[in-house]
Amino acid sequence: MRYNEIFRAKRLEKDLSQQALADAAGVERGQITIIEGGKRLLTNRYWEKAIAVLGISREEFLGGMTQEERDSATGSVGRSRPKSFAAAATALPNTLLRHVHNTDSPSGPRLIPVMGQPAAGAIGRLAMGEPVEYDACPPWLERASGVYFLDVPSNSMAPRFLPGERIAVHPGKPYTEGDYVVVQYDVDGEIVGIVKQFLRWEDDGDLILAQYNPAEEIRIPGDDVRDVHKVFIHGLG
Repeated sequence: MRYNEIFRAKRLEKDLSQQALADAAGVERGQITIIEGGKRLLTNRYWEKAIAVLGISREEFLGGMTQEERDSATGSVGRSRPKSFAAAATALPNTLLRHVHNTDSPSGPRLIPVMGQPAAGAIGRLAMGEPVEYDACPPWLERASGVYFLDVPSNSMAPRFLPGERIAVHPGKPYTEGDYVVVQYDVDGEIVGIVKQFLRWEDDGDLILAQYNPAEEIRIPGDDVRDVHKVFIHGLG
């Protein structure tokens, strides 16, 4: 059986709704929807909390995946084209990886990857592939693991975020309604990122975001979403 079929069967066996399971595991409901959809790579480790609640072993869950899916779900090295920053970080040379994750590197100050290049198509989209450059880690991020920087590409979130403003993004930090996020999603086979405000996951799995300028709600089909990462605001977390 595929991993998502194993997962859903066990949830139904335990008579848990997606929301009840999400609450018990301490994850977002949308993340449960992502797992059960089985149509996109899992690029962070929230699934571990969910399978623990359901009593599914790691071996059984990963055994229902292709090799690419296992590599993505566990953060293994070796993917030819990273789907997100979580994957890109694992592909960095070991010497550079020390800078990204080790605050005590003897060879110099810790460096943070800057992600995102202007993408073709709609204004405000960034291509999320390899790091564009590396910037020094500020003191308030020294204990944060896996963070990356991103330069705001448009005025769509002004006045909160201005074009060219450099923001810190934390893939491992939980987000909730009203938080600012970077959403990575698929557009014609390319992973792009946008900076918006998180509103909710719909029952059908679609992601609903708020934009300020012009003011509107944006809907991204759930099957296209790859990751939702919280913007890490100094003083607020």
